[in-house]
Parts: sequence; C-alpha cells; structure tokens
Amino acid sequence: MTVKTRILEAASELIAHSPDADISTRAVGEAAGVTAPTLYHHFGDKEGLLAAVVDFGWTAFLERSGPPQRSSTSTSPTTSVPAGTTTSSSRARTRTSTG
Repeated sequence: MTVKTRILEAASELIAHSPDADISTRAVGEAAGVTAPTLYHHFGDKEGLLAAVVDFGWTAFLERSGPPQRSSTSTSPTTSVPAGTTTSSSRARTRTSTG
C-alpha cells in the first residue's frame, strides 16, 4: 500500500467515526503514521486532502458497484401507460378524424 493510500484510508476512517465529519490533519498524520510534511506533500492542504478523500471514496464505490446496468429491452413511452387509458395523442387523432 502506498503512503498516499494509507493517508486516504486513515482520513476516511476518521471522517466515518467523527460525529461532525471534521478531522484535523494532525490526527490523519498520526493515524497514517506520517509526518505533516508528508501529508502536505501529497495533498497540499486540508482542503486538498478532503477532496482526495471524496475522490477515493467515490472510486471505491464505483469499483464495488460495477458499471450501470442497462435494460436489454427497449421501452417506448406508451408501454408504461395502463391498459384502457387514453393518451393525449390518441384523443387528438380521434378528434381530428371525427371532427
């Protein structure tokens, strides 16, 4: 595991267990076993770290859930209309042909 991943995992864990989701870079550094300069080298500042944590979590979520599934059958807009229901386009055709 890379140092960067270790920091991201430590920050994610601290956020998950924080009552207000506010964490300190000092706590993240201690949890990841790195010094402040190492953390700042990888993320620049606390905002950069938090943005990276969001990206890290989103990527992990997408990897677990896989690609979105598409329906194999095509659905036309009228297939979801209950039987016996008259749509506005069929009423318009009826008025035109009888009127």
